[in-house]
Amino acid sequence: MNFLKQLANMFSGSSSLAPGGDAGLYYYVRCDRCGEVIKVRINRMNDLSQSDDGKTLFARKTIVGQRCYNRIEAEFTYNANRQLVNTEIQGGKLATEEDFEADQENQQKAATS
Repeated sequence: MNFLKQLANMFSGSSSLAPGGDAGLYYYVRCDRCGEVIKVRINRMNDLSQSDDGKTLFARKTIVGQRCYNRIEAEFTYNANRQLVNTEIQGGKLATEEDFEADQENQQKAATS
């Protein structure tokens, strides 16, 4: 019976990985060209690949914001416990959630002015 519940959860989008069923790891990247802070989601079940060493995991993302078409190349490296150990970003820099919220707020103000 438990198998059937898990199968139903798979097709309904539910998951026991995180509250609300979200299997995402979220990061924020600031574009070097326009300064936009972009929210990046990595699905810990689908986006992570095993490195050749067999000990670490990685995810590569090409990130494009809404203000410019600058392509930001990012690689996130994780240990076996899926904890971030290294980030390499070309065309941008790692930012914080506070930076993202401030950037969104500034965009809202500019749109209403």
